[in-house]
Amino acid sequence: MLLKRLKLFGFMAFISTMVLVACEDDFTEEDFLNQQNRLAMEKAKADSAYLASLNADQAAEYISALNASGDLMAVTIVVREDGAPISGATVTFTGGEPEAIDDNGRTQVTASATTGADGNAVFDRLPIGRHTILITKTGYASASAQVNFGTPAAPIAITTSVNGVTKTSYIAPLKRFENLAFPMFSTDATSAKTATINGVVTIENDLTNLTPEIPQNLTLKADLSFLVNYNSPSGSVSVSQYQLDAPGLGSATVNNTTGAYSMVLPASASGYANLRLIVPELTGTQRIAINAIDDGSGNVVMIPTGPEFRNVPTRWGGNATGFTSVPTVFGAKAVFPTPPAAGKGFTFDFTAQPRSLTAGTINTTTNDYLGSDIYKITNRGSYTGTPTVAISGGGGTVTIQPLARMRAAATTITRTAAGSGYTFMNVNLVKVDGAAVETVIGDFAVTPVSGGLPATFDPSTFINEPSFGTNSPATNIADAASFKLTVTGDGTGATVTGTISVSLDRVIISDVGSGFTSAPTITLTGGGATTQATIQSLEFPVQWNLTPNNAGNTVDYAVMPSDLYLYFPPTPTNGGYTSSSVNYHSSGIGTLESSFQNLYNSLTVSGGDVTLINPGIVMRTSDFWAVKPQVVIEDETPEAPEVYFYISNSTTGEIDVNYWNDYGNGYNTPFQLTIQPSITGAPGTGAQFMLEHNFNSTSGEYSFVGNYSRLSGGSGYLDNLNRKSQESDNISNTGIGLPTLQSGNVYTVNVTYGTGFKTVNVN
Repeated sequence: MLLKRLKLFGFMAFISTMVLVACEDDFTEEDFLNQQNRLAMEKAKADSAYLASLNADQAAEYISALNASGDLMAVTIVVREDGAPISGATVTFTGGEPEAIDDNGRTQVTASATTGADGNAVFDRLPIGRHTILITKTGYASASAQVNFGTPAAPIAITTSVNGVTKTSYIAPLKRFENLAFPMFSTDATSAKTATINGVVTIENDLTNLTPEIPQNLTLKADLSFLVNYNSPSGSVSVSQYQLDAPGLGSATVNNTTGAYSMVLPASASGYANLRLIVPELTGTQRIAINAIDDGSGNVVMIPTGPEFRNVPTRWGGNATGFTSVPTVFGAKAVFPTPPAAGKGFTFDFTAQPRSLTAGTINTTTNDYLGSDIYKITNRGSYTGTPTVAISGGGGTVTIQPLARMRAAATTITRTAAGSGYTFMNVNLVKVDGAAVETVIGDFAVTPVSGGLPATFDPSTFINEPSFGTNSPATNIADAASFKLTVTGDGTGATVTGTISVSLDRVIISDVGSGFTSAPTITLTGGGATTQATIQSLEFPVQWNLTPNNAGNTVDYAVMPSDLYLYFPPTPTNGGYTSSSVNYHSSGIGTLESSFQNLYNSLTVSGGDVTLINPGIVMRTSDFWAVKPQVVIEDETPEAPEVYFYISNSTTGEIDVNYWNDYGNGYNTPFQLTIQPSITGAPGTGAQFMLEHNFNSTSGEYSFVGNYSRLSGGSGYLDNLNRKSQESDNISNTGIGLPTLQSGNVYTVNVTYGTGFKTVNVN
């Protein structure tokens, strides 16, 4: 009854409006808007008189019905090109709130109008809510925008008290009159009001040269949102996603060779301001010379082998963050011949001691520790059933292969048949095993609608249900051949279908096997995989047997070195460290006899070689480590000279000595200084120095006395292999501001990405 009253009232108001408008001569837009406002006030009075008899819920329902019929808002769209009105443009509104607005059950309103000679299109009856506005006219770029007019105002409560009796009545809100101005742009090149911006885009992704690089496959776009003009009396209007649909308007492709681009943009005689160039964030690598790099745990450690050229992951753009340091890497190094030692060439041979696997479960995409072994699932894959798992490689064997366990969840549900006769019902996720035995692994209750399934399922009603949605899949599922969705309850005929996401949950290793000297390979096959899961072994530590090796000795050992210890190099998950501890094992059976013995104290010199004090034992590292350790031998003597030099001529790249830090000793022949580039492939050649020596006939030792001659400073050496220092970009997080664009003008806007932000710390 309430809606019928509303329709009758609205129809009468509409007829009254039409009659009043038709009776006016020379009726201007301003007259029309004033007339609309007067009629709206009269209608609001009539509505309020009716609302006075309603309670709060009835009044709210009535206001909602008024809005659905368009009685609470009128909108005028003003279409212009460079300030001049455009007639004959079609303006279409599509939208409204998702609720029925007529007896036909429509869920949205669609309304169209054509602009008149004044460029205006008037919509006197529109529901308040979200709308898409599309403006089209032949010869012009189509314009579209998303507009939100907010929500309709609630009825206004008025409380009065007469003779001690309090009464609450309601007043309808006044009808809103909103105005929005949209520009359109001709696609006719002879009359189009456009401007052009040209420029060059550069990036610094190679700091070892002086020439900027060109980013590849880059597209630039313009932000045109400032072209829409509106001043909402209600203060509730918001406009977003203003776009123009015309080839080459507002976007440009950057030339991969030159970095040049050219973009055509809307313009006007007076100029459009506040437009911006949207510059995408870029990711890639940057070639840079470094001395040290983050070891993965936040510590910047020196590269053991010396400076290197590296391609470091880097981000560029207004939102990019990270490390900006550009290290200084001197382009040359001093090389002296290694002086003779009391003995030289001794080392150890290292062989991995076979061991068993560690039983356990691998179930995360981060690090899973099975004892000292580290695995992780790098890809959970996509399946319809359970795959087969196999362990191979690593030098060992297992009798029982690992088992796979799956995780599954229904991520979408669609009704295929409503069924009938249900008073209660469940939607079930079902596992089917190889023997066709079905097991429900998750379910949730559904409230029947008219005895059957609802037409749709709101994801928010099941996203946290076990086995449904993305938040809580069923896990640890064994022996699955397939999965499906079923409906159970006290009725018949209801069916659903949907998307079931099946992936690897875990791999269970129960048989530890034997004979493994390195990380095994874990392989998954079958299971109806679209993509097979992958498991990576990050660490597989073993103990290492040490066997003295004097085969490479070039000089007999007269005495032991000053120190001797083991170096365990960094691994993907652990930093490097040193150790002097070994275990003693009896030869043959390998029984542990003594642990944590000092390596140095276990050795002696015999016949010019370094040998075991007790030849009957086998030495093995006390530590388990994933990569082969190295032996570090420190000799008491001799010592090579140390020199510091500099670029004496920055133009030619010549070198000269700055000062000597140590003259060296222990040489049995004269020695000279050799200058080499600090990194293979770095520039610089030709530097030569002649050193003066003294010879001690008693000791047979040549000593450098500090005098030298520079025969040639060479050429091309660099004081820093990184030729570019840190350079800022001209890009903010909202892009690059464009100049005020006037019709027919050409502007230059260059884009400089600069040196960006490295995602790892280097030095």
